[in-house]
Amino acid sequence: MLSSLSYQYTNYPNHTLIENYNLGINVTEPPNNTEIYSSVQIKNAWLSFLVMFPSIYENNILYVPSNTKLLSEYNYTAEIPENYEAGGYPEQNEGDCKRTYKLTKNENKLNYFLNDNPIGEGKLAEVNINSDGTIKSELNIDTELEVKHYKWKRYCAATRRGRCIRWDYKCDYSSTEYPKDNIKISEEKQVYLYTLMPSAHLEVARVYSNITEARFNAENYAFASLKFNSSYINYQNYAYNLVFDKNPYYFAYLEAKNFSHISHRNLYLSNNTIFVKNTDNCEIWSYNHFYNFSSECDLTPKGEELEDLKKLKEKNVDLDLVIYVLIFILIVYICYRVARSQLRKLVFVLILLLIILTPVAFAEGEAPPEEEDCGLTNLASCLPEKIYDYFLVLINAPLIPLLGFIQLLLTTDVSIDIFHGVWSVIRYILSFFYVFLFLYAGFIFITSSSNPIRRTQAKEVIKDTFIMIILIQGSFYIYGLILNLNSILSNAVLTLIEPEFFLITVDNIVNVGLEFLFSIAYVIILFLTVLLLVMRYIIVSLGVILFPIGIFCYFIPPLRSYGKFIIHLLGVFIFVTFFDLLIILACSMLIEAPIFASIKILIMIACFSIVNYTLWKTIKLVFGKATESVGDSINSAVKYVAMAV
Repeated sequence: MLSSLSYQYTNYPNHTLIENYNLGINVTEPPNNTEIYSSVQIKNAWLSFLVMFPSIYENNILYVPSNTKLLSEYNYTAEIPENYEAGGYPEQNEGDCKRTYKLTKNENKLNYFLNDNPIGEGKLAEVNINSDGTIKSELNIDTELEVKHYKWKRYCAATRRGRCIRWDYKCDYSSTEYPKDNIKISEEKQVYLYTLMPSAHLEVARVYSNITEARFNAENYAFASLKFNSSYINYQNYAYNLVFDKNPYYFAYLEAKNFSHISHRNLYLSNNTIFVKNTDNCEIWSYNHFYNFSSECDLTPKGEELEDLKKLKEKNVDLDLVIYVLIFILIVYICYRVARSQLRKLVFVLILLLIILTPVAFAEGEAPPEEEDCGLTNLASCLPEKIYDYFLVLINAPLIPLLGFIQLLLTTDVSIDIFHGVWSVIRYILSFFYVFLFLYAGFIFITSSSNPIRRTQAKEVIKDTFIMIILIQGSFYIYGLILNLNSILSNAVLTLIEPEFFLITVDNIVNVGLEFLFSIAYVIILFLTVLLLVMRYIIVSLGVILFPIGIFCYFIPPLRSYGKFIIHLLGVFIFVTFFDLLIILACSMLIEAPIFASIKILIMIACFSIVNYTLWKTIKLVFGKATESVGDSINSAVKYVAMAV
């Protein structure tokens, strides 16, 4: 809890914040478990090697950079005995009649050693670390007293006729001694020197059709980023939190934990290769536990030469243009004749098209020939094939972007990193209520100690609060794990679906006719699917904010129905795409049956209609349960408040 409240930069090692926090702690008493030393003159001496910064714990190993600061605190008292003076001459003339004490030396020195080699001194020291080893904080205290001794001396107090008739005694100075005292205290920490420097670079393979293909490589990084004007890709290897030492002062150390995550926007990522359209204002930067790196992008292609690609494209440009012009003129002529002729001429044109397309669509027993360039020698066989391909492209043109977007919405990882800051705020706000829940449980224990039912209720509150705290603090990572699980399941199902299933193809005469009749309906169904999946994506991405609220409400009895609703809502919306892909897989397998082969377009429309129905029914059922539970929640809240009073 203290780590979550004190440190919000989970993806960045903010050493300045940690340094300011540690330097702001005032140590007046020895921390817990600090050993106290005393000697003759030196009393209650203690030393505590408090903290070193910057530093980071990783796998219980303390790493430091070459330049770091060491902070220690100590205290002691030099005890001076009270002066002594006898009241009168004793019968037995032994010992001092008077002693005086004076502290003539009171020195202390704090030194730091790395493998027994001195590296710095003072409570706060900036030191240079050049190897792994043991850093020792050592306090050396020296004191010295001046002790003056006085002895009884006899002298003649009265004389008569040259003879002493009465003797007396006086306390007179005799000698001085200088007793010394020394205490040496030390405390050690084992450290490892961190020398890894981050690096990152972009290697452009080629550029074609305004699309840049490149590989982004980074090494020795905790976080690496490649940014363009309207797109980016981020790689994260570690997440940071705080660990505390030297209670009750809670000096803070950063702790790094393995956390692999990749996020990107407005670019395509495949096997560490990125495809991006706009490469303006390219920036590269990365950092690890202690060091930063940044550089400009080298956008010079290192793969295929652009000139070769250009020549390859220019090789057939004239003939392709002629073919496309001829096809365009043919389509315009057909449309003109359809608009001006009677029904019999329309039927004649349709029959003519079927005669042209059917030989290409139903060629059996022959392997598809390799693509050849059209020329005068093969124009008779090439022209129908070109017309066939061109018509398929025209028919599928409005479907391809819709189908691509549907596939992306069904299988892509929902981006929740942009909401991490909002999630931290929600988690911080919810943490204020923990104290009230513990106070409420304590109040029940105090006021109803003789009531076993009330005591059981208080125990349940404490148990639920502890579970709630753990789940809320880790809700971001739990939610991300659930999303990754759904993404893995969805991608596994998608690999089993034949990509050609979604497109309009010329398989048989019946299917061709149905495709002409129902293609518009198919486009409308796909458009509705896109809208519903976009709505689902928005709800799921915002779910990382609602998830900790749902957990909090679930463990509060008056709000439990709301918590169940939020968790149920998010769970259904997350995994509904997996079941939708199972529906699409089943439909793609159905068309392999002979009974459905001639009505493929109807199977596709029915398939996406079922998908839309599941998405719409999900929204309706979830929100319907929400309205039903409002009254019950209000009644539960009234009863719970009454019990508390």
